[in-house]
Amino acid sequence: MKTFICFSFVLLFAGFVFGQPKDILVNWECNMEIEILSGRFNPSDTVAARGNFNGWGRHDLIVDPLNPNYYISEFPDLIYNVNVGDPLVEYKFFYTPAVWEIGNNKVHILTQEEYNAGEATVSRAFNDATLATVTNQETTIQFTVDCNGAVSAINGQPFPVINTCHLAGGTAPLQWPSLGWPDNEIYLMIPMYDDGTNGDPTAGDDIFNALVTFPPYTVFSIQYKYGINYGDWVNNGGGNDNENYIGANHIIELEQLLGSAQVLNVFGTMGLHQLINQVYVPVELTSFTASVQSGVVSLNWTTATELNNLGFELERKIITVGNEGEWLTIGFLKGNGTTTEPKAYSYTDQVGDIEATAFKYRLKQVDFDGSFEYSDEVTVENSEILPAEYFLSQNYPNPFNPSTKISWQSPVASWQTLKIYDVLGNEVATLVDEYKPAGKYEIEFEINSDDGQNLSTGVYFYQLRIRGPEINSGQGIVETKKMILLK
Repeated sequence: MKTFICFSFVLLFAGFVFGQPKDILVNWECNMEIEILSGRFNPSDTVAARGNFNGWGRHDLIVDPLNPNYYISEFPDLIYNVNVGDPLVEYKFFYTPAVWEIGNNKVHILTQEEYNAGEATVSRAFNDATLATVTNQETTIQFTVDCNGAVSAINGQPFPVINTCHLAGGTAPLQWPSLGWPDNEIYLMIPMYDDGTNGDPTAGDDIFNALVTFPPYTVFSIQYKYGINYGDWVNNGGGNDNENYIGANHIIELEQLLGSAQVLNVFGTMGLHQLINQVYVPVELTSFTASVQSGVVSLNWTTATELNNLGFELERKIITVGNEGEWLTIGFLKGNGTTTEPKAYSYTDQVGDIEATAFKYRLKQVDFDGSFEYSDEVTVENSEILPAEYFLSQNYPNPFNPSTKISWQSPVASWQTLKIYDVLGNEVATLVDEYKPAGKYEIEFEINSDDGQNLSTGVYFYQLRIRGPEINSGQGIVETKKMILLK
């Protein structure tokens, strides 16, 4: 029995790892979302899969009817005689007119599940791009190449003269010419300058410069090469692609928040290069709004990106009739440091007890090094506090002893008088007699105060007079209500 079990296990293991090679169908699926967002790809252009399975020709893909960002194969390719763990295909995605994926060829390894099914789907985003692996804004790179003593990679000899230098690459706006870099494709190249213009500091020193702006959604890895004396067959050393052989490129790596930088190259020295003079995008505020309800101002703002963001100081300015106050700090919210993810913030400001016609707010964004920048201002009209009409409220409590509160409101600035009378019409107290801005008011009347200490139990009247040349044709507003004192 043990022998049978062991023999069966060996057969199972052999079937799992050492199955017979067989033919596999390959379907293609390319996610073009980032290329579409960037504007580099026109959805009416053609996406293709190209690789060793078709002699690096084109297998054109069609738009996925369920997701227009995806381009899929209408029919599969047949790969012959492969086994689990074998490189099923070596390939790249491509789109017209002449855009290849950057970097080395992609390889798909056949899995056990695909082997069992007899079919595989190769699904990737073009350049493996996601929102986390592309720039968030335009990024300008100053390419600087020292051509002093430059040697042609074609004939191994120094160039007799250096008249021009051009830049090519695989990431828009950089482009690769066709194989051999034909003369008529010089229009694909970016010219470089040694005349003291276009970022070149010194004319005639054989150090060439070009400023290249990469659009938002550019993948980080940029591969490129230079060509000296393009189209000048007397002086180009035997060809236009004369810096190095195919596959040996210069490489730089961008970052999500990088706004600008410079790379220093020596002609013929390939590989990965460090950027210098980097300038990063600061906190990008995408919205800042304010609204008021029931005496509470709600402040809301969002950021698209943040760089070294310590946080936000909130500042408020109080506006009254004929007067605008100073900016005062009313709070602080901690930031998110450095992030490329959108962030949302909110803050509430209690303004119900503040006499004002409006409020202004602004954000003071503070970096960890103490530097700061102000946002635009937002204004809140104090409609929740500024009344729409004249009104005198019933005192509360009523009857009262020993005190009661009287509230009133005025929609305009005016001279306001609030007095208390007895049932005979005698004035017993003056609570208010002054010019006041528009707003809501409340005052407490107490019988133990100087105004009310001699009052006895009974009925009293309180009267509000609001006067001004524009109020009720100059006659003003008068309102009277009754209150009862019980001792």
